[in-house]
Amino acid sequence: MKIRPHNDRVLVKRDLDPEKSPGGIIIPERLREFSAQHGEVLAIGPMCRDVKPGDRVVFGRFAFSEMNHRGREGEVIIRETDIHAVVEPGDVV
Repeated sequence: MKIRPHNDRVLVKRDLDPEKSPGGIIIPERLREFSAQHGEVLAIGPMCRDVKPGDRVVFGRFAFSEMNHRGREGEVIIRETDIHAVVEPGDVV
């Protein structure tokens, strides 16, 4: 099934928070919840102007609606205005 966001909404596949830091320190579950949310744009609504499918974006922790429809876990819908930044290719989030 294809999802088509409405108006200024964006469908994003969230990246999973790592269980370990780059230095190998184990990050407790309760602290992982406070990290910045980031992921890849899968689809955009007809009123979106600043992002496109394939962009990597950073958005607020409480800015999204979780989608758990037919095995689509990890996908969220957010407003384009709730996107804090678009990550340029080659940069690490």
